[in-house]
Amino acid sequence: NTDAEGRLVLADALAQAESVEAGLAAYQARRRDRVVRVVATANGNARKYHLRSAPVRGAAHLALRLAGRVAPGAMLRQFDWIYGHDVTAGAAP
Repeated sequence: NTDAEGRLVLADALAQAESVEAGLAAYQARRRDRVVRVVATANGNARKYHLRSAPVRGAAHLALRLAGRVAPGAMLRQFDWIYGHDVTAGAAP
């Protein structure tokens, strides 16, 4: 998902820039905060889903399964900002 976003933003930034260097700088400025947040979220998920302690891992996975049954979409809604993002909004026509 972020790879496709990156390609679109890079193409747009380069198309609008007066030089490649300016386009790359604009690309970095537009992408940095979002990519940092995506990576932090991925790292947080890795810690949650790959717990080393078997008892803690079992309890955490049980809680996730129960939450999935009680509120099926709740776990996924926390990622709406990733998957619902329209990278073309505000791009040059």
